[in-house]
Amino acid sequence: MRTLLLALTSLFMRAQDPKGSVVRPAPPVDQPSCQRMIAMVLLRATSADGRPVGDATISVVRVRGKAKVPSAELSAAGMGEYKAIDDTDVGLIRRTGDTIRVTLTAGSRTATTDLTVERRDCHVVKTAGPDSIVLR
Repeated sequence: MRTLLLALTSLFMRAQDPKGSVVRPAPPVDQPSCQRMIAMVLLRATSADGRPVGDATISVVRVRGKAKVPSAELSAAGMGEYKAIDDTDVGLIRRTGDTIRVTLTAGSRTATTDLTVERRDCHVVKTAGPDSIVLR
C-alpha cells in the first residue's frame, strides 16, 4: 500500500513547465509533517474602503524564470482570501527563497505585490511580503 501511495504521489506532482516538459520533484512523503498538513501562503484582498474582494482572478508567477504557479486560487469565496502558493508547488521554490509576483484583478481594479517564499523540507513558507493587498 505504501509503495502505491508513493507512486501515486509522484504521478500527481508531475507538471508541465512553460519552457518544456519538466518533472517537479515530489515532496518527501517520508517526513511525518509532510503527511499531516499542507502549508499554504494566503493573501487577503480588500477594496479601497476595506471591504473584502471575493470576485478577483489571481495570477502568480515565480519572478525567476517566469514560471506560473498552478496552485494559485480563490481560497475563501466571498471572504477575499486567495491562495498564492501551497506545498503542491514546493518544487518551484529554492531552499534559499524565491520571489513570487501575485496579481489580482476584479473588473477594472487590479493590484500586484511580491512575496518572498522559501522551501523548508516539503513546505512553502512566506518570509517577506504583505498579508493583504488593496485593489484600486
